[in-house]
Parts: sequence; C-alpha cells; structure tokens
Amino acid sequence: MVERPDNEGRFAWIRNPSKQGSIFQHSLVVIAPLAILAIVALVFGFIFAGDNSGARVRMIEASLAVIGGAGAAVALVVNYRRQQVLEQQNYRAVDQEAFNRNEVLARRDIDRQETLSKHFSDFTNQLADDRVPVKLAGVYSLFRLADESKEHRQQIIDVLCGYLSLPWSDRESLMHVPEEEGQTKVNPAWTTEQAVRETILREMVKRMQQGGTFVEAAYVYNFNGATFSGDAYFMGAIFSGNANFNGATFSGDAYFMGSTFGGVSQFVKTTFSGDACFGAIDVIGGPDSDGGPATFSGDAYFMDCMFEEKAQFWKTTFLGKVYALRAIFNERAEFRDVTFGRSLEMNRAKFKGGVNFHRVDFQGDVEFIETKFERGGKSVWRAAMFEDSKFRSSSTFDGTVFDGVSFCGVQLCGGADFTRASLAEATFAGAALGGYVDFTSSRFTGSASFTSATLNVDVKFDPASFEASVDLKDVSFSDGCGWPTGIPNPPPPNITVSIRKKT
Repeated sequence: MVERPDNEGRFAWIRNPSKQGSIFQHSLVVIAPLAILAIVALVFGFIFAGDNSGARVRMIEASLAVIGGAGAAVALVVNYRRQQVLEQQNYRAVDQEAFNRNEVLARRDIDRQETLSKHFSDFTNQLADDRVPVKLAGVYSLFRLADESKEHRQQIIDVLCGYLSLPWSDRESLMHVPEEEGQTKVNPAWTTEQAVRETILREMVKRMQQGGTFVEAAYVYNFNGATFSGDAYFMGAIFSGNANFNGATFSGDAYFMGSTFGGVSQFVKTTFSGDACFGAIDVIGGPDSDGGPATFSGDAYFMDCMFEEKAQFWKTTFLGKVYALRAIFNERAEFRDVTFGRSLEMNRAKFKGGVNFHRVDFQGDVEFIETKFERGGKSVWRAAMFEDSKFRSSSTFDGTVFDGVSFCGVQLCGGADFTRASLAEATFAGAALGGYVDFTSSRFTGSASFTSATLNVDVKFDPASFEASVDLKDVSFSDGCGWPTGIPNPPPPNITVSIRKKT
C-alpha cells in the first residue's frame, strides 16, 4: 500500500503543534545537528591548529558560540511550540464552549417546541368540551399561544376558522325550546355556541387590526361554510393573505368598513341575511366613521352571493378584478364613488331593489351581460343610476334589462354594447359617448332621452325598437359622424332630433 504523502511537509509540526511529537523530540531535532556540527568543527580545529594555543582557543570559542546559538534556537522553538499549544488549547476550549452552548440552545428549542405542541393539542381538545367555561378557556388559551408562537399561528388560525365552519343547526330551531303551556325559552345550547363563536370572532379581529399580531405575515383565513351568528364585526381587519368566505352565512349584519383585503377575496355563494357594509356609511361622525371604506388589493369574487338586505360598497376601492356573476341584491345596493381598478363582471346579476353607481370610476372592461335592474316595487326613480360615472374601457350591456336607468353625465370612453338590451325610461342626457356605441336590437320600452349628449363616433340604432318618445334634441356630433344609424330621416313623430355640430 502506498502511503499518502503529508501535504504540509516534514516540519508541519512547527506550524501546527498537534501534528506529531513532544516538545523534547522537536527540540532534539533542532539541537542535535547543531551539536554534531559544533563537535566536528571542534575536532577539526584541534587537528589543524596543532600547537597553536591561540587558534585552539578561538576554535573553542566558535564552537561554544555555535552551541549557544543552538541553545537559543531551541529556546525559540520551545517558546513558539508552547505558545502554539496554548493557542490550540484555547481554540479548542472556545469551540467546545460554543458547541455546548449550541447544544443547550437546540435542546431548549426542542423542549419549547414539544411544550408548545402539547399546549396546542390540549387547548384544541378543550374546544370539543361541552362545558362553556372549558370551551372559552380553550379559545383564550389558543389566542395567547398564537401571540407567543409565530410557528403555530397559522395552525391556530386554521383551527379557529375551522370551528366557525363546523355545521350548526338552524338558528331559529336551536335558539328556542318548547316549554309548558305553549311557552318557549332560550335553549342553553344556543347560548353556549353563541358565546363561543362571538368570542372567537372578537379576539381574532382584534389581532387582525393595525398593530395586531395577525398582521405580521400573510396569514390565510378560511371561513368556508362558516356561520356568523348575530352581527359580525370585521371593521378595520387586515386580511394580508387570502380570505375565503365561500358558502358562509351572516345571520345578522356584516361590517367590513375599513377592512383591507391584501390577497384574493372569495365570497362565492355567501349569504348576507342582514346589511352587508363594505363601504363608508352615514353614521354620527361622518361618512368615514368606523375606519372608512374597504380596500381590495387582490381579485374579489362575489359570484352567486345573496344580499338579502342592503349592500353598501360606498367609496370602496377594488384594485384587482371583480367577479359578481349571478349575484342577487334583494334590497337597494350602493356603489357610489367606488373605484374598479380592473375589470368588472356582473353578468346575470339581479338588482331587485335598484342600484346606485353614481360617480364610479370603471378603469377596466365592464360586463353587465343579461343583468336585471329592477325597482323592487318601491318609489325609486330609476332602477340603475350611473350618473357622472366614467367607463375608461369597453362596456357591455348585452341583453341587460333596465327598469329605468340614468346615464346622465356618463363618459363612455371605450364604447358600449347595448345589443338586445331592454331600456325603460332611459336617459343619456349630457353623456359623452365615445367609441362605438351599439343599440342593435335594443328595445326602448319607455321614454328615452339623449338631450345634450355628445356623440364622438357613430351610434347604431339599427334595428332598434322605440315604443315611446325618444329625445335626441341638441345632440352634438363630432366631425365625420352623420345621422344615427337606424333613425329614420326625417324621424317619426315620437322621435325628436336636433343635431348641432361639436364646437
């Protein structure tokens, strides 16, 4: 077998004392050659000096000097070696101390994780207890553990959201139980569940507000199928991660004023039994009380939502896409001063009590395909109000039914498609219609007014149906635009047209 050579050389022990040998051995290696050299020089000096005593003396002095130098070299080597040994011992001591410290810290961390995991398991098991104090103790303990442990925070949020998502019996049947002589009393089981769920929601929202422990990272909130008994207060809550309310039921009013949705927000098939407030509301202290309107930074999904009472989105900001397909609004909906930063799709939605889109900024494409705007049998002047709104991109109202609509002062910058739409008592007074505006196969079932509207491009009414009077008085056309396509020239008695050139 061929031995591997020492890459550090034969005298590696000088640089690294731990390599081999003792101090005596290393010193002997240095002094032995020098001593032999001195003896040889002394012998030859005596031989060649003959009877010359002076030369012999000088030879002896030279030999002694060599031996003295060897001794000094040995002393240097010994001191250097001793220093190296001390340094190596010190390094080893420091390394050992650091190793021991890391071992202690690692052991502590393991013990801490085991303790936290045990507490997490114990507190979670308390939620399954039938006794109210035990349940509430488990809730408070889990929140306290979440405040202290970032590692378990998402797990604790999942557990608490999951508890709210557990099936719950019908509210009315659970709330009361029969008593003698046809009387009813409050069911203790309802009281227990009510207290636990309200506590979970209150403590959670407290930590979701500015400065709370739940806003330190993009935590995910999954309330899929949850039941919120009574009023639900999410005012000022910050949803840094995704928020899922799919299939949730709000038995009372839902307050989201001042909330911030940083990720994707999902309210698919959510039922709002009471008022749903996402925007500023008229309360004492002004419209921006309770933190002002909500902000949706990511995409928002309100598909198949049911708003049984008022839906309030006044001044709400949607920076992502909004999907509200097949959403149903039983009472009047408020979208005043809302900003839709990207596209909006409300196809086949139903507004049964009217809707207000006053001064809305539609920055992306807008679709209201086959949407129904109804007055709801109340004294509402128009079922849909789009006054002074701005459509910066294309808008589609194909097959939409308007039981009265106002586009007064609207700016349709990217054109609009009203094909197959049904418009009763529609007004575009003072509107600026830009892009291609198409009313092909539309039905004006009530009076329609385009008074003082500005038509920057051709407007197509062919073939459109006018069942009542239509007023195109003082309509302004830009250069190159002619008579509206589909309007007879001269117009029939029910159509009033007076065109002026755009100045």
